[in-house]
Amino acid sequence: MREPVVTRSLFVLVFATVFSLHAEESLPLKISPADRWLSFRGSLEMTGQSETKLPENLELLWSKKFDDSFEATAAIADGEIYLPSMMGKCYALSLKDGAEKWLFATPDEDPAKSSPCVAGSVIVYGDDVGAIRGLDRATGKELWKFEAQSEVICSPTFIEGKILIGAYDNFLYCLEPATGKVVWKVETQGPVHCSPSYLGGSVAVAGCDGFLRFVSVADGKQSEPIEIGGNIASTPAVIGSRLFFGTMNESVVGVDWKQKKVVWEYRNQGRSFPFYASPAVYEDLVIIGGRDKSVHALSQSDGSERWSYRAKARVESSAVVVGDRVYVGSHDGNVYGFEAKTGKKVWEYLAGGAVIGSPAVANGKLVISNSEGSVFCFGQKE
Repeated sequence: MREPVVTRSLFVLVFATVFSLHAEESLPLKISPADRWLSFRGSLEMTGQSETKLPENLELLWSKKFDDSFEATAAIADGEIYLPSMMGKCYALSLKDGAEKWLFATPDEDPAKSSPCVAGSVIVYGDDVGAIRGLDRATGKELWKFEAQSEVICSPTFIEGKILIGAYDNFLYCLEPATGKVVWKVETQGPVHCSPSYLGGSVAVAGCDGFLRFVSVADGKQSEPIEIGGNIASTPAVIGSRLFFGTMNESVVGVDWKQKKVVWEYRNQGRSFPFYASPAVYEDLVIIGGRDKSVHALSQSDGSERWSYRAKARVESSAVVVGDRVYVGSHDGNVYGFEAKTGKKVWEYLAGGAVIGSPAVANGKLVISNSEGSVFCFGQKE
């Protein structure tokens, strides 16, 4: 194991104090609060839901074009947007008008698909060369860097005062947010792609070994895993005793994690393609995009399809639910809005380049980016 590269100083003591003050941000939240979107799926249970309110007809408030490309999902906190890029940068932008607050850049332009996590005063994310970084949220200064042995696509989660993040070196890591020091690590039998989903005291995490694992946040101890089969890139969404995710084996599954069993499996009978995106939940529905170019709404109880919408290209963006509407991007360059219950398309915006990252929503605004280096912010004009 390579130790974290030391780029920190007396700030460590300060940040340890700050983390205790921000402990409430690591508490379980089934729905992301209206004023923040702290990580990839908003809440620790990865439900993809937000308490914010969006107008029925979203309007473009601002857009910014960078000489760059984006695949990550933004994080939002205290009126600021944090977004890593495919050219080794991490941008901090004003949610109000897109003004640049700070910019962090790696010398070798190491691409980052990992979505950032706000952990108190630190922004944490990984990159394609295996670096996991902690940046000062106020200045963008690199506070620490931990080097995994392979790429990091997983988006980190801040749980019980710890950072949990997986890597393609077959490990799930638990790191100290202030220092990047390893608290514990768990070895799997394949790359860890999805984010850990909080179950209360433990997390569910899947990867490319075909197992759904259950790991204690406190000490990394595992309970009996469930064999799913095939590679898993999708992050599980947790509702009570059920969790839901897609597989690269062309299915979406519903699992009773307390009884440790798969209760249903859905496959598109017309088109057999993997599910890369992560699901959102709405009432009794699981809503997920697939590489079959479709967005599917499935019953939480039995996996039967309630509705679907066919886009013009694959859907790797993960859906977000706000009120009674669901929003998602597509490789066809569009961002879509649907009635969550019926699947009726009620809004559409052509962003141009492929929309691979997912929406981030807070303070009555929706933020999303594309492969051509543009960042868009939608809401209601004053």
